[in-house]
Order: sequence, then C-alpha cells, then structure tokens
Amino acid sequence: MDFYRGDDGILHDERRATVRARVDCVAQLRMTSGDRSGQLVDISEGGARLYIDNPPRAGTSGLLQWKSFESFCSIAWAREDACGLAFEKPIPYSVVLDTIGRNEEANKPAADHSKIPLGNRRSRR
Repeated sequence: MDFYRGDDGILHDERRATVRARVDCVAQLRMTSGDRSGQLVDISEGGARLYIDNPPRAGTSGLLQWKSFESFCSIAWAREDACGLAFEKPIPYSVVLDTIGRNEEANKPAADHSKIPLGNRRSRR
C-alpha cells in the first residue's frame, strides 16, 4: 500500500490499486436516463474522473465513451461538478497510454535481457 501527503499535511493511505494518469479529453457518459457530455481529467485501468454538469447519483450504471474507446462503468461518487467512475472490467494499460497520448512502445526496454546467461563470459573467436 502506498501513502501520499494530502493538502492537510497528513499522510494518507492510497486506496486505489492503480495509479491514475492525468488527461484532458472529451467524453460521453451514456445512461438509460440520457447521454451527457463531460471532460475526462484522469484515468487508470480501474476507473476515471469526469467533470460533468449535474453528475448522476452514485451507483448509476452507464457506458463511458472517449476517443475510440468505451467501457461499462458505475458512478462511485458524485460531487457538484464531477464524478468518479469505476469500470466494470479493468481496461488494458495500453488504452490508458493511448488516452494520455503516450506510445506503449516507448515504455518497453530496448532489448530482451532475459536470454542472456549471467556469469558466463563470451568466447573470443
């Protein structure tokens, strides 16, 4: 479990299993009560935060659509101008990277070191 220091100066435990990445993109929240547009401000494999006028109540289910992606979700919490979304199934990390505009290839190592035997010297020919 990780810890962070809040605005109040107190050390808090991090409740999320995954780290959220900051993003700024338009998103649609589709629900049986109607569709709403908002601004996606952070995202992780497990959920997202959406700035939206008059957010739905906690527990409401819907479909979040952003860029070329979509995921079923439920409202975890709601405030005056924002809501937290919990995805029903975790989204792939590659979707998070694409959403924030980072290429997954950039985060991979340049070479696969798993096949290099340790402790053995190369023979000189």
